[in-house]
Amino acid sequence: RGAHSVALPDHKRVPQAGLRALPCSPRSHRHGNSRRGSDPAQPDLRAHKSQTSSMRSLIIVLVAAGHGAAALVAKKPSLRQPQLSSGSPSPRRARPSQLRRAAPTMGLADVAERPARAGMALAYVGFASAIATFPGDFSNPADTQMIMDAINDPSSLNPVFFFVFNSLGLLPAVNAALLLPGAKAQRPLPAAPFVASAFFAGFGGLGPYLILREPRPEPVARSDLGFFPRYVSESRLYGLGLLAGAIGLYATLAGAAPTDYAGYQDLFASSKLVSVSTVDFCILSLFAFEPIKEDMSRRGWWSDSQSSSDAPSSAEVARLAAFCLPVVGPASYVALRPALEEE
Repeated sequence: RGAHSVALPDHKRVPQAGLRALPCSPRSHRHGNSRRGSDPAQPDLRAHKSQTSSMRSLIIVLVAAGHGAAALVAKKPSLRQPQLSSGSPSPRRARPSQLRRAAPTMGLADVAERPARAGMALAYVGFASAIATFPGDFSNPADTQMIMDAINDPSSLNPVFFFVFNSLGLLPAVNAALLLPGAKAQRPLPAAPFVASAFFAGFGGLGPYLILREPRPEPVARSDLGFFPRYVSESRLYGLGLLAGAIGLYATLAGAAPTDYAGYQDLFASSKLVSVSTVDFCILSLFAFEPIKEDMSRRGWWSDSQSSSDAPSSAEVARLAAFCLPVVGPASYVALRPALEEE
């Protein structure tokens, strides 16, 4: 075969590798076009190249598919947030609610480390235990008649008890304005059921939430609040209404005579309704400073830092003390506190 290959002209020589792949004589190669058509045993060179190219493409596709499948199997989902490249647009400015620090869920150990929460827990247990020892009975017909007479003629009710009893309707509205701005995703207890229960159960309904709720002193956007706090309790009119009601109650108390105080003592000693209402009023008024201070910090009126340089000033302490005057103090705070930012 090599001799025949050398005998061919230079421009018609076929490489030896090609001759090995095509077993044909030099004469058949010279007249390959005519002999291919007549001899079916000779393979077509063009078809052979096409098949070879197709096989190479198929192998490349299979190898690429194998690499892709291996990459998908080996790759694990990442929990990282995608990082912005230098050409990406800057992220939107975080809302005040997004700046809130992650607060741990309150437990009994955390309650014991906070004096105010520990005091609330002791008051709640003591109050619940002492109800049975209070004089009188809840189903006392005299108490029912006293309430019915007060509905028909408010002036018939003892002025001191009138102040206490109606304050228990005003203080839950104040606590709603103080607690609902920090009520979103509260743990371990939701805010709404306990805040609502305070209107008919007082500290007995609100106490567990006050004791176990997470501290939320960080700023919050008004747009992140629910319907009631955003459009009702955050309005200035709501706070002014509470303040007007508190002033009216104090005006009634100021008009009480010494005999009214003596009559109130008799009622306290004989009526469970009066005694329980009085203790309930005292506990709610005593611990009002805790939600007030947190809301002041949320609105920039209180320095809630542990460092000495950012400790509350004497003016902030005096302002908090003024807002802790029973009934009228918390109502004044709700009426005068700074508004939350909208965004």
